[in-house]
Amino acid sequence: EYFYGIAEQRKIDQAARRIQKVIKFTKKCDKLRADFAADSAAYLERLKKVEAVLEDRTIDNTMAGAQRKLEEFYKYKTEDKNVILGYQLSLESLFNNLSMLLVQNNRPEFVPPAGLSLKDIEAAMLHLEQVEQERKVALHAELNRQIKLLKLDDQHKSIHAKLAAYAQDKLAYLAACDAGIESIGAAQFALRTLDAFDKDLAGVRSSTLADLTKIGAELVAEKYERSAEVQEREAADNTAFEQMGTLSAEKRPVLDDHLARELFKE
Repeated sequence: EYFYGIAEQRKIDQAARRIQKVIKFTKKCDKLRADFAADSAAYLERLKKVEAVLEDRTIDNTMAGAQRKLEEFYKYKTEDKNVILGYQLSLESLFNNLSMLLVQNNRPEFVPPAGLSLKDIEAAMLHLEQVEQERKVALHAELNRQIKLLKLDDQHKSIHAKLAAYAQDKLAYLAACDAGIESIGAAQFALRTLDAFDKDLAGVRSSTLADLTKIGAELVAEKYERSAEVQEREAADNTAFEQMGTLSAEKRPVLDDHLARELFKE
């Protein structure tokens, strides 16, 4: 009776150990399932936040701003993106370990909650890659646009400098006193010179000044960061040309009077 009693107790102990093993296995699998579901949900939420940042197309319309955002993007690619990929690999490893554990113990395969499977994670990563590419293209396009605007601004400055030098020279000519005219030939030469000036002024106004205005209009339309300086340069040039036109109109009757006087004297 003692021997059979010990044998029965051994059976009970073995059954208890089997039950304990099953309970530990079940709790371990349940924890892995819960961890995978929670980590997957957190991972997908993180991807959404990253996509929201990448999809932001707001710009401050400056060269410095375009360069800064491009630097931030490449910093994300080299730093944050590696962390994201590391999380994805961890999730895949967790899923594979759980699946292998279930297969080895003849348990049903693990089916993640809806929207949290590895396929869903892969699809989310593919979408992130697409958003990244679109962001990269947009940032480079903005940088190229800012480079173009800087080149246009340099052209605008160059044309303005030429117009300013032209105006300074011609204003000096228009302001010069014509009291030295004492012959019909001198008066006629002065009038021919003024005619040539008026023709030249009209040509410069319709070509060089028009080019300046066209470039300035494009810069303002693109909301260039130094549009105020562009408009100031154009205003100065327009004022100078208006002044030259006014002085020319005032100079002509004086020269006509000189010619009439010399003709009368002769």
